Amino acid sequence: MGVRFSRLLLLAVAAIVPGSEANAAQHFIQTYIDAQGGCGSSAGPLSFILAGSGSQAPFGKPASDWTDDDLSALPRILAECEKTAAGINSFRAAEIRSEARDLEVRVPRIVQAARAEQTRQAAQLQARREIAQSRIDAARQRAEADRTTAEEEVQKLEAEASRAEAEARIGAGRKEQAQRNARERQVEALTPPTEPKPRVGAQVTAAPLVSFGFDALTFRRMYDRQLRSDGDSGIAECSDNADLYKCKFDNASFRKSVDAFKKLDLANGAFSSKLRLVMASQGGRISKIVVAGDRADPMNLFGYIGKVGSLLKTLEPEMSDQVQQSLLTSDLGLMRGDTDPTIGSEKIVIRKGYVGRCRQSLSSENTTMICAFEPRH
Repeated sequence: MGVRFSRLLLLAVAAIVPGSEANAAQHFIQTYIDAQGGCGSSAGPLSFILAGSGSQAPFGKPASDWTDDDLSALPRILAECEKTAAGINSFRAAEIRSEARDLEVRVPRIVQAARAEQTRQAAQLQARREIAQSRIDAARQRAEADRTTAEEEVQKLEAEASRAEAEARIGAGRKEQAQRNARERQVEALTPPTEPKPRVGAQVTAAPLVSFGFDALTFRRMYDRQLRSDGDSGIAECSDNADLYKCKFDNASFRKSVDAFKKLDLANGAFSSKLRLVMASQGGRISKIVVAGDRADPMNLFGYIGKVGSLLKTLEPEMSDQVQQSLLTSDLGLMRGDTDPTIGSEKIVIRKGYVGRCRQSLSSENTTMICAFEPRH
């Protein structure tokens, strides 16, 4: 059986090799019949047309690719086949006639079913695309309607910095008292509930300022290096105003993410990165780090999670990927959606050297995402 099909395959290939004018003008149905030995062959060239994969590709052509002209040519070619068979092998004429009538009925049905399935699949794909696009459009509309953005958080920090600067200009005695009170409030806020609160007194006054052990420039270099090590684009530029530093991220990786979603037909239109970095300084050392972003679209959401993940590795270089993943998804809740019962509440993690606080609201309220990190001593 295998040898016979191999021979027939060779005949079929030979029948469609370019270079023959007869083959160039011959219909593929006739070419297929000839490859089986012709209408007069005792092998019965019509009897196995629909055997094997023939129900998907009658006469060797996928059913979904058949044209109306092909269907119109089928009865004519089969009629010629009947005449040829009758002239060569009269004993098989009746059998070939019966097979031809069967093919004239079954092939159009197979083609019609294939076309219907192709239409159904195309409609299903289009429906999925429309659903995905509608979700993205709805998210974008919510983002545009929302007036609460990361810039408002930056403005709050700027106001805090201005008040701190005004207090710093007060006389030496009042300045020292204000700094002491600020340190006491920070220690109290950042100490876990299970730990005793620090005593107010000479020990607190003598303690160092509550800040990270690096200045803004050093942290920028550390964070930028970690971002690039994680395959991100790094930090583009920073500006400083007194003790407040505002930075913009390089959006090259964000643009790649947008292009990838558009290639998958899951995004359409213009998108801009909402990612921001703000650092507050105290005594020349960083006292607060804020990463602001948005979850109105998946590109900004994924970019934000990546930025926070790199920040965790910057603050804890020895952190494992497993711990990092747990902090991002569970402890800080950055993947929370509107159906999560904890949405709207602040997520807090207390690590050895810092405290992280992240918050996000229902998307009907706003889509801003804010994570703040402060040192813990």
